[in-house]
Amino acid sequence: MSAGLVVSDAVVRYGTTTAVDGVTLHVAPGEVVALLGPSGCGKSSLLRAVAGLEPLAGGSVAFDGVAVDDVPVHRRGFGLMFQDGQLFAHRDVAGNVAYGMRTAADRAARVDELLDLVGLAGYGPRPVATLSGGERQRVALARALAPAPRLLLLDEPLSALDRALRERLAVDLRAVLVATGTTAVLVTHDQDEAFAVADRVAVMRAGRLLQVDAPADLWRRPRSREVAEFLGYEAFVEASSVAAAPLVEALARDLRDDDVVALAEGAFVVRTGGGDPDAVKGEVRGVTSRRGRSEVRVDVEGIGTVTALAPVGARFDAGTVLPLVVDADALAVLPAGD
Repeated sequence: MSAGLVVSDAVVRYGTTTAVDGVTLHVAPGEVVALLGPSGCGKSSLLRAVAGLEPLAGGSVAFDGVAVDDVPVHRRGFGLMFQDGQLFAHRDVAGNVAYGMRTAADRAARVDELLDLVGLAGYGPRPVATLSGGERQRVALARALAPAPRLLLLDEPLSALDRALRERLAVDLRAVLVATGTTAVLVTHDQDEAFAVADRVAVMRAGRLLQVDAPADLWRRPRSREVAEFLGYEAFVEASSVAAAPLVEALARDLRDDDVVALAEGAFVVRTGGGDPDAVKGEVRGVTSRRGRSEVRVDVEGIGTVTALAPVGARFDAGTVLPLVVDADALAVLPAGD
């Protein structure tokens, strides 16, 4: 069997409900894999089965070639980190980090090393009650890493934080996992978080894996319309159609007639600085602002209503016809039949 984590045909059931349905997944040593999907898709159930917190109704879990199905949770050598951190209020920061360490040798040095790694150097004596939400999660990460687990399992570790902080910590989490060479599985419903942290992303739905790929490959080449829609692609056009011509040109690659071009939000950008008789045209349906940018809902003939991007603060009256430029980075090609 392969080194690292190997999940083979895993099945998890709760009564008559199948939460995980025949999942097979390999996580190589030092690799970070994100389980990405909507609530109820089975990603946390799969993580808990790997940890030993949920029994398998079928399949197996192995690590470094040794089955762990019958190994108790505390003997698997896996670390766990959850959404709320679950810190001990009666221990200071250093006491929380040191809690899971098996030996006392060089404990203080190890705690200091980890706190420095997670950006909390000098925080050891502080009570956990004085920490912000982001600082608490950093302590929880340091505590999970303290025993040097052979596999770290993270279940929505950043979801309780506000978006700006979540985005910053996702980058820091990636840096820490890489710096320590930790093999890890991250559960998240947030696409941006998965793409920022993971080497590969496994998209789940209804208990099954739909696709496992590197973030860039997943974005550019979703294998099905189901995956593309979850990633945020909002319109789908047959490559052979007249409406797809400017999209195919922007992709600069040969497509088969039965391929389908998928458009994400921002596949069109409002053209400024002069007209272009050959530009794609979109009729304005409405304008909204999100995170400092203007998003214009436009009707494009042969494609439908899509979201185009415009300069910050741009305002357009409904019915206005705008020239649009295609952004190839917001396009994907689905294989024939999807």
